Amino acid sequence: MFCHRTKFFVPLVMGGLMEIFGYYGRVWSHTVPQDMGPYVLTLILSLSAPAFIAATIYMTLTHTILSLNAERHSPISPRWLTFVFVIADIICFCTQVGGAGMQISISEPVRRSGRVIVLLGLLFQCITFCFYILMVWTIHRRNSEAPTAFTMNPYLPNWKKYIYALYFLSVCILVRNIVRIAEYVGSHTGPMQKTEAYIYVFDASLVLICMVVLAVLHPGRLTKAATALRATDRDNMDGLLGKC
Repeated sequence: MFCHRTKFFVPLVMGGLMEIFGYYGRVWSHTVPQDMGPYVLTLILSLSAPAFIAATIYMTLTHTILSLNAERHSPISPRWLTFVFVIADIICFCTQVGGAGMQISISEPVRRSGRVIVLLGLLFQCITFCFYILMVWTIHRRNSEAPTAFTMNPYLPNWKKYIYALYFLSVCILVRNIVRIAEYVGSHTGPMQKTEAYIYVFDASLVLICMVVLAVLHPGRLTKAATALRATDRDNMDGLLGKC
């Protein structure tokens, strides 16, 4: 994030920290099971952390489009693309945090309502990611069939690997949400509630994989290369005009 100066990676870092503290609360709750504090910490942070990671994934598509000069291939203006997905992400975050907060109530009806709200938030995030995958696929297909001149520049990094990374990241978040939905639909005595391995494999591990993929295939490299190439093109054009 720092070497590539990509501000849109700030939510990713925040989400990673929230995930760490969420699982710290999980470990803490085992030592003091009678204390509600660690449980609340785990519930809210581990549920809402992926929303921050999703924000970075959403904004990465916009920056990829702009880096490739592929605005004409996007069904929605890149500026509005970020706005639509980030607003959807905020809705997911608010519903999940609100629902998680309701689950610490002493009232059973309130706790049930909280579970339903969290479930709706997770479902909405799944729908949002399905729409996001459709957008990625549309831009991928259009730019493959009619690539922009900038895309063909040999000095630009291979743009398709960043697109494939977005597919992979989206599937990871979708799988994580589906497992969480199964957890909330199931009973308190079900295997999802009694076996922590499911959460570690399908939540913590998938979030970690997302962060590693974004670090290895950092979209800032594509953005930085595109910016440098545009600056070179401008300098060359200025040089030609100066000779005229």
